[in-house]
Amino acid sequence: MSALLLGVAAASGAVLCAPSTMHRGLAAAPTMLRPHAASVRMAAPADDPSPLPPGAVLFDKAKHECYDYEAEAAAVERVVEVLTQLSGFGVEGAERRLWPSLRASCDALKDAMAESAAPLPINDPRLLGDWELVGTTSASFAMRGGLSGLGRAPFTGPEAIFVTFEGSGEVTAREVLKFFGRPVVLNELRGRFGFDDKGLRIQEQYFTGDVGGQKDNPQWQGATTTQKDVLITADGMVRIGQADDGASDAGWFVYKKLEPGMMQGYLTEKKLPLKGGTTVGNVGGG
Repeated sequence: MSALLLGVAAASGAVLCAPSTMHRGLAAAPTMLRPHAASVRMAAPADDPSPLPPGAVLFDKAKHECYDYEAEAAAVERVVEVLTQLSGFGVEGAERRLWPSLRASCDALKDAMAESAAPLPINDPRLLGDWELVGTTSASFAMRGGLSGLGRAPFTGPEAIFVTFEGSGEVTAREVLKFFGRPVVLNELRGRFGFDDKGLRIQEQYFTGDVGGQKDNPQWQGATTTQKDVLITADGMVRIGQADDGASDAGWFVYKKLEPGMMQGYLTEKKLPLKGGTTVGNVGGG
């Protein structure tokens, strides 16, 4: 399980210091008031005068020593086994037959990570960066066909969804839609994200976006997504969260972490814009 242990830094007892600066400007987010700790600083262990490097991930020493990383890895493997059977990320009609299996595997992963030594998402620097949605069991998300609601237009369907969290508190979602089977539309949604008081529930609020071929589309009313039970695996490569939309059977969302440049490589390959959505004068290729 060495791969799962790669994210463990300074297990000798260092403690997490309060960050000196955190992003502000979440007044528009009525339910998620706490920002992410964009810059995580660590205190050096008493017997080690050297400071930890910026951005190091500090796992809880006591939990780390008794946490079952093998069980977490096995639970992740079961999630991946289901994901490999999807042609997309679970919203197409035929894919929904796998929802019970994906739901059960995500439930099992949540149970396996109940005593995780990883920091809370609000303090975890691994949250920042690019993530790709690789699976969901959310009925409301499937009904909308994605984030913007345009994925259910005639001859249109969702192809890919990327979410980028910035240390500034900004969040950008890129929704790729296929038209007659070809990924030719990119909607870019822009907003901010924050957490609840416990640091486990994350809310993304999108206020503006290049949607439906129009830059900063004034007719688009925005979007808000809230997820609870947000967990990042020990290796930092998988993130799960459960929709907090009041439904009795809240759907799971599964994301994989992308290395820098991977999302841009995908967009370039599909001849989609690297900045902004597909609009007049911004149709792709850079």
